[in-house]
Amino acid sequence: LPDLVPDPYYIQIASYVQRTPMYNLRCAAEENCLASTARYAQDYETRVLLRFTQRVKNQGTADFLPSKPRYAWEWHSCHNHFHSMDEFSLYELLDAQTQSHVAEGHKASFCLEDTSCDPGYYRRFA
Repeated sequence: LPDLVPDPYYIQIASYVQRTPMYNLRCAAEENCLASTARYAQDYETRVLLRFTQRVKNQGTADFLPSKPRYAWEWHSCHNHFHSMDEFSLYELLDAQTQSHVAEGHKASFCLEDTSCDPGYYRRFA
């Protein structure tokens, strides 16, 4: 089976906070990538975003394949690429002291590919 494991180091080294007006987040809103509190925000309002890079490794014994067949992938004109699944990963921001939920978001899927492989393994999906 596939076993997808996120690399926390990538999040730690590349995280930053960005203030962005809602009118610049229309694509993210269309794909439901913003926190639920943004659902009713106006275009002129500013959102505070936690941005980060993510790398996910398949440590399993099988390929990870999207649940939708290729002909069912959905084209997103906002980003000019296909989505092969509805959600790839979910993120929750927790308060460090209370562990209470502060915000959430997700990574919508895209065309997944092998970008690097362990020694002895070769890229199959590129």
